[in-house]
Amino acid sequence: MSGKPSLIGISGVDREGTLGKDFSGSAEWLMIPYSTAAPQEDTLYDVGGRLSYRVGGSNFSVPLLPDTITVKPNPSLVVHYFHEKYVRGDDPLTTDVAGPIIPFSLAVSVTNAGFGTARALRISSAQPEIIENEKGLLITFKIIGAQLGNNQIAPSLSVDFGDIHSDETKTARWLLTSTLKGTFYNCTATFETSTPLEIHNCHYWMNMNIMNLFTWLE
Repeated sequence: MSGKPSLIGISGVDREGTLGKDFSGSAEWLMIPYSTAAPQEDTLYDVGGRLSYRVGGSNFSVPLLPDTITVKPNPSLVVHYFHEKYVRGDDPLTTDVAGPIIPFSLAVSVTNAGFGTARALRISSAQPEIIENEKGLLITFKIIGAQLGNNQIAPSLSVDFGDIHSDETKTARWLLTSTLKGTFYNCTATFETSTPLEIHNCHYWMNMNIMNLFTWLE
């Protein structure tokens, strides 16, 4: 639970707050439970409290009736990247012969190993890094195709995976070309998810791995 509530009409709830005559006020807390609160299934909790205040020189304290909340289990995502290590393109050392430009694959699979659903999962940005073999300089690439599962999607490094349920795996693949030959060096990406309360960027990653891919089998 966040330490500072959202206040309306009241100046505080730390024994220093005041509420004017004939005014109403409210305090709202955002409660974010740990994953251990609901390891495998929906779990019910009663949440209540006590309201203490002073009027004039008299102190008052009244119980707040508890309400029941449902805590849902978290997803736990395992991410695997697959890329072809060697990128085939033109050799800059052979100026008299233009080498063939051969498309290569970059893929990512996301498995939900948890018991909750990862909602609205999205790769908001991905950046492959390809270096030229001789000088170690970064070289550019072009996206010529992309797919999510077996469906063709817009050729972009941003991909909407949608919801990924427990024990479900989704795979995205990009087809790229490079004007020069080189070596696939690294790939970084930013993932986003949304909770039922529309809280973005909650982190549910279990682990992330990068693997070499010799060729892509259709």
